[in-house]
Amino acid sequence: MSSLDASLVSVWEKDHDGATSDNAILLLKMFTDAGSPESLSIGERDRLVTDIRKALFGSKIKGFDTCPKCKVDLVFDIDLNDLDFRSSSEKFICYDEGVRAEMRTVTSQDILDLKGMDTARRCEALLQKCLISVNGNTSADISNISPNHSSKIQDMIEERDSNSLIHANQVCASCGNNWSVVLDIVSLLVEDINVYVNQRLSEVCQLAKLSGWTETEILAMTDKKREFYLEQMNE
Repeated sequence: MSSLDASLVSVWEKDHDGATSDNAILLLKMFTDAGSPESLSIGERDRLVTDIRKALFGSKIKGFDTCPKCKVDLVFDIDLNDLDFRSSSEKFICYDEGVRAEMRTVTSQDILDLKGMDTARRCEALLQKCLISVNGNTSADISNISPNHSSKIQDMIEERDSNSLIHANQVCASCGNNWSVVLDIVSLLVEDINVYVNQRLSEVCQLAKLSGWTETEILAMTDKKREFYLEQMNE
């Protein structure tokens, strides 16, 4: 088995049932030299995962969505090279009514730490994790900040880590409506890997049944040789 196929099978085996943060960390540890992927901002994490997707399967993605205006189901192509990844700042200051809150952007570890928490409590707990200080007090609680200030902070977190939401603009061919699709690049890559590995293992089963070769022997073959044997055995 090639080292790449072995890595892809490993991701397939360890797929965390759609848990984005878990799968993102798995992918970054497998295919990059990012020392502590858990500590990366969500935007930086997704930028790196996008690079992994391009390296493994190319930059083209086929997307599916429903036009929010005319409700027509659409199939469209997205080129990841067209996405605009901007640099983000991990720390920022948000002022409101004389209160100075120093914050940082959200990381995968923050998301993992709050797994299973209900939405309302999770939002407040996430802001608390990202709070560095209030008017210089590093022991301050997020409850010391007004709801209006908290809302501004949430907006700034998204703004400062603009890559955390990957948008692809779409136009409906039927009605001309324009809208933006949010891409979950981690889930898309995991799905690509699952499809690839399922195909590979299906070929292994077929060849092993017909020839008696082992999984290791079959996966060690080049794609061209494996395809040749499959064609010959299916004639």
